[in-house]
Formats: sequence, C-alpha cells, structure tokens
Amino acid sequence: PPLFWILGLAGAAVAVGSRAPTRTGPRTILLVGDSHWASAGTLGAQLQSRLKAQGHTVNRLAMYGKGVLGPRDSAWFTDENQRLQRALQTMRPDLVIVGLGANDAWGHGTARTAQERETLKREYQQALRNFAGIIQQSGADLVWLGPSAVDDANFERARQKIRNYQQETLGNVWIDTLPMTRNLPRTDGAHYASAEYAQWAQRLLAGPLSS
Repeated sequence: PPLFWILGLAGAAVAVGSRAPTRTGPRTILLVGDSHWASAGTLGAQLQSRLKAQGHTVNRLAMYGKGVLGPRDSAWFTDENQRLQRALQTMRPDLVIVGLGANDAWGHGTARTAQERETLKREYQQALRNFAGIIQQSGADLVWLGPSAVDDANFERARQKIRNYQQETLGNVWIDTLPMTRNLPRTDGAHYASAEYAQWAQRLLAGPLSS
C-alpha cells in the first residue's frame, strides 16, 4: 500500500543536471509529492498503478499542502527521524520521481522588494540542492516534475518563478509539466478530477517518462 510520511531533510550537497539514464527491465521507483500525489485517483496514484502494470515496484510518499521550502513546511526540515533517508534505505529505489514545488509559490508570490525576492530564491535553490542531494547520494536516479498549471493568474505567475528556480537549479533532471496540464480542466483552479489526472499521467509516461 502507499506510504504517507512527512519527509525529513538533512543538509546535503549535490551537483545536479543529468537526467536519469535510460534503462531496461523492472525498476524500483519511489514517488514523492504533495496533494497531487497523495490520495486515490491523483497523479501519484495513477502513476503508481500504471508503473506497477509495467512490472516496476512502486511506493509513494506524499503529504497535502507541502513543498520544498516555506512557512508551512518546517516539518520537512525539523523531523529528527529523517524519514526520507529511511525510506531510501528501506526501499532502495533506483529511481525517485519527485513532484514538489506547487505549494512553494505561495511564499514567493508575496515577496515585494528585489532583495526579498533574491533571498527567497537563494534559500529555495539551496533547499532544492539539499533535497536532491539526499536522493542522489543514495545512488538513485532522480527525475523532478515541475508545478502544474493553475487558473489564478497571480498564482500562476508565482508558480512560474518556482519553475524557473527549479529548472535553473536542477537542470536536466527537471521536467516542465505546464504544457501537459495547461489544457486540463481543474476542479478548484489547481487540482484535477481522476480522469484529468489519468491524462496527465499518460502524457508523462508517453513522453518524458517513457524510458
């Protein structure tokens, strides 16, 4: 069954920039995400079932309302159990697919001055490096999916900042999901019904996750 944990984050350094190499045969995959990944019918559930059907071993770690860095996410950094590290050690995935960043846009949309924006960017990109470092130091390949589309124009502009920061930091391990979610109808302006999550998953598996 899916595993729902708050992920603990310890400091780590990482040099990211290479997409997970093409491999053949079954893989052990860990999916890490937010509310788009957490419950039945979501993107995480759709990916899990479809990847399992392909013969892979797949586990999920997801928490509602969480991102990489922000006032709502202190538990990700203060959890002494280091649950992400424990999951990596226990499950020994050779591929980790992360879908985090959508909720990070809340804090970045409120920055007023250039200095505030630069400070947020620097802190966020360091948090990305730390998070990716924990995964890559375990020996697993990493793929990171950027935030999906939203209806609210102001929130979308804030999410675009997050996309830019992620792409700049993560390089070729980062995948832009905006083009594959822009035309999907949303239930509340940000989330999708099961049928739309299924389309999103199919577009990922037929495209950037096809290998």
